[in-house]
Amino acid sequence: MTTWINQMIRYRYWVMGAVLAVTVGLMSQIGHLQIIVSSDNMVPQSNHFVRTGNEIESVFGHKYTVAIAVTATHGTIYQTPILEKIKRITARITTDPMVIKSSVTGLAARKVKGIEGNQEGMIVNALMDKVPQDQAGIDALKTAVASNPVYDDLLVSKDQKTTLIVADVKDTGKGMSVIDQAVRAAVDPERDASVEIALGGQSIVLAQLEKFSARMAFFLPLALLIIGLIHYEAFRTFQALLLPLLTAIIAVIWSLSSLAVLKQPMDVFNASTPILILAIAAGHAVQVLKRYYEEYGKLKEASPDKDPKELSRLAIVTTMTRIGPVMAVACTVAALGFFSLYIFEIKSVQTFGILTGIGVLSAMLLEFTFIPALRSALKPPGDNERRREQERTLWDRLLEGIYHMVLQRRSAITLITVAFLLCVSLGCGGDLALQGLIPSLVVDPQRRPVHVRGELVTRQIDLLGEQAGVRVGEG
Repeated sequence: MTTWINQMIRYRYWVMGAVLAVTVGLMSQIGHLQIIVSSDNMVPQSNHFVRTGNEIESVFGHKYTVAIAVTATHGTIYQTPILEKIKRITARITTDPMVIKSSVTGLAARKVKGIEGNQEGMIVNALMDKVPQDQAGIDALKTAVASNPVYDDLLVSKDQKTTLIVADVKDTGKGMSVIDQAVRAAVDPERDASVEIALGGQSIVLAQLEKFSARMAFFLPLALLIIGLIHYEAFRTFQALLLPLLTAIIAVIWSLSSLAVLKQPMDVFNASTPILILAIAAGHAVQVLKRYYEEYGKLKEASPDKDPKELSRLAIVTTMTRIGPVMAVACTVAALGFFSLYIFEIKSVQTFGILTGIGVLSAMLLEFTFIPALRSALKPPGDNERRREQERTLWDRLLEGIYHMVLQRRSAITLITVAFLLCVSLGCGGDLALQGLIPSLVVDPQRRPVHVRGELVTRQIDLLGEQAGVRVGEG
């Protein structure tokens, strides 16, 4: 270990150049990283129910559903201008290459027929082959819908204010956002004051999850800022602000770029994983930094007249010699633990394991190469810097308070901890949290109403449910 660290210090500029070159090279690949939400990533593909579903999808092509609810703001949907809108929306949806044409249902869909009986048998025609232009045609359309009980609450709501267009779409492998964009391109030209148009279905919901995951571009810098401020508050030095953040940022870049090189897409459930890597990398880096300050202080007190550069070099070597093996073992075990998640059959879990494992190993590699080289190139801590680092801060007082409280009330703390663990183990707290915070979906196979419990009910679902005939309420 001593020889290795001395080599990093001796060739520090070459080491820093090599690390920066690798970082720039990997960053060039990060643009290929995609954030894709797919239901296939959330279930084990070897499960026999999943395999059956996949077989059905491969044969019939049905996978994701899009629902479009068109509601008249005044009167009913049986108005020529509104029916023309429905006709145009249906035509655009049907001609989209991602849509399974045979699955489209709606007033203007070709597969939806008006069936009328007579003395010779029955007459089957398209329900709305052409948009009626007069009251007689509109009355005939109303009669055709009303005479077919199968269309009750399927095509038109009971109050006749809302009609529903439903289509199945193929899995393009490019995420749900492309489907959402295609649907909105078909719908948006028809929006005006005469109608309200709401979108729903699995594809639309998953597309919103993709957009939500893209917000990590805001939360990641925010996490960096918070980590940096905490480190500066704890140490009050430039190195405490800079070096742990450098380790964390480069580790995140390496891990995300490695996913792009491995052609592993991100999903919404792993969008926050870079923040976890930031925390892990910065945590390891700050431990090394604290030990460096301690070793440098000891050397400075023992040899106050010695060259500060040499003292800094000795402090780096001593720090890494003593804490390096422990950190190497800890990071290796943690990384192997994350990599072991690859044996799970759920794709999202595999991606989480790969991404986090690479991030932990990257942080360890940086602490053994780039950081010693950079620290040796920086100006050694001066007297003012060392004094600020040793000052008692809010965190020192907080930790001391917790320490004394635990020691003085050992029995009470132990009893509270045991009671809490028992409560969690028996499911008391978890069940209440689930009932209060997580929406549950219960489908009655007999009557087929949908009950939604929780607060996450959107206006679109209300429109699709309440106005199109699906009962939404407390379950």
